[in-house]
Amino acid sequence: MTGFADRSATVTPQGVTVENRFVEDDIRAALAVWERMVRRLATDWQPDGYYTVEAYGVGLRARDELARLVAELPQPAGGPLQEAMDRLDDEFRKFTVHDDWFVVQNAFGLSLEGRAARGWWWRRKPPVLPWSRMARLLGTDFDGNPVEDPYDVIGDGLDDPRHRERVPGLVALVGDPAAADHERLTACIALLEWGEAAGYEAVVGAAADPGNVVWYECSIDRKFSVDNTFGQLARAMAFDSGLPGEKGTQAARTEAVRALVRIADGEYFDEQLEGVLESCVAEPGVIEDVEDVVRRGVRLLAGDARLRFDLATQLVDLACAVSTADVRRAIALASEVLAVAPGDRALEHARVIALRAEGPEGERFAGHLRNVGDALRFPAES
Repeated sequence: MTGFADRSATVTPQGVTVENRFVEDDIRAALAVWERMVRRLATDWQPDGYYTVEAYGVGLRARDELARLVAELPQPAGGPLQEAMDRLDDEFRKFTVHDDWFVVQNAFGLSLEGRAARGWWWRRKPPVLPWSRMARLLGTDFDGNPVEDPYDVIGDGLDDPRHRERVPGLVALVGDPAAADHERLTACIALLEWGEAAGYEAVVGAAADPGNVVWYECSIDRKFSVDNTFGQLARAMAFDSGLPGEKGTQAARTEAVRALVRIADGEYFDEQLEGVLESCVAEPGVIEDVEDVVRRGVRLLAGDARLRFDLATQLVDLACAVSTADVRRAIALASEVLAVAPGDRALEHARVIALRAEGPEGERFAGHLRNVGDALRFPAES
């Protein structure tokens, strides 16, 4: 199919009398650039669904140039060029909407004065911005409708196989150093909820150097004023959607959980790690990882280091997860923690283990918790 710019290449020399050959070349070049962008817009930015903001700006400025050149041409010399422009403009209007919030102009840092001087094409925008991977990947539902909350799309993807079409883009977003940190985190959460191996690999990588992961402190816990992004990652893996089993990524999921467990003595999990740990605590090596991190944490609790969050309760929560597979080892772990850090909150959480234990062992542990609690409430007089 011949494009408008191609057709204008034949009409320009015949229908547009331009003494300066360079001006004629400028007309053809600007029209070709404008057409190229409009054609991509009409195909929803295929083949990859992405178009950089820089390239979009080049297209808009080409349209600025066309407006200037057409205004300089005498009539009827500009007629054929104007017809080609009109056809492209109609196409551009068809696939854009009015930009009520000046999103496009803000993307280029235009001042109020600068906005007023721009043509109408600067006051329209694609329904979904092609340079925002987040908007395209998680800002649009699976029927193409814009949504405000990306987590609605993530939730819908649990039951909609079309989520698989967005996985490559999400993987690219997680690894894109030019993308916003919070967008990379949200993309990783989507991959985790959808049971994707790339999400689990990202978690293992983040846990290897937690303080330097790109999204660290993108989200701060209100109670302790510390990073809680690792809690969000754990929560994303906690829901049993069945997708890891369907996709054959269950082993990768377990490795990701183990990676998080290993940093639980230094990073805050906002009570989210227990749930996902319960789902794989019986897998080989998992309880041993818990034992290692609890004992490292106990040493921290017994020392003089200033702790950033309630580490004792977080460690007790790990013991609670262990109690679903081995209550005796869970009691031993919780007892180690409470021996050095017997706080009310940790005691309350440890009651879960006592409830799960059966027979004399459970009764003894429940009694131990009562005695520790009594000692906290009624300390012996010195």
